[in-house]
Amino acid sequence: MTLSARIALAAPVARVTVVTGCDAEDVEAALKGLVCPRLITTRNEQWQNGIASSLRAGLKALPLDTKSVIVFLGDMPLVPSEIPSKLLKAVDGGASAALTRVAGKPAQPVAFSRSLFSDVCELEGDQGARRLLMSLPDAVHIESDQEGCFLDVDEPADRITILRML
Repeated sequence: MTLSARIALAAPVARVTVVTGCDAEDVEAALKGLVCPRLITTRNEQWQNGIASSLRAGLKALPLDTKSVIVFLGDMPLVPSEIPSKLLKAVDGGASAALTRVAGKPAQPVAFSRSLFSDVCELEGDQGARRLLMSLPDAVHIESDQEGCFLDVDEPADRITILRML
């Protein structure tokens, strides 16, 4: 989690909001070493309802003047550092959303403008925002050749792969 948070903090963003769920205390303890005024945490008390509830919790915790967001997944610590800037450039340039792809396949992270916050907040269950964002005619796709846009650490074997890549 701390490596993912470091990648998010390295992005050209004003604030990084970490949404915690079932392991909130452990995640918050792990983040204590990252002393940064731009880093805040918020708890998703409805975490068992899926990723849509985490998206809602994160969006509701943002300042009212937030113009756009990048959604990083905490279990994907090898997202290339150049991707967030490219996503934000597309959204700040007028696209309502920007999505990462590797070899034409959906990858992480994604970014979207405030105009989509209410639509994202209406999502339910274990449904992320990707389907909604991909349906937008002005969505921009940012291609990457970096495997870190796919690799997550859900299973112990994934952790070994990541350690070998570092």
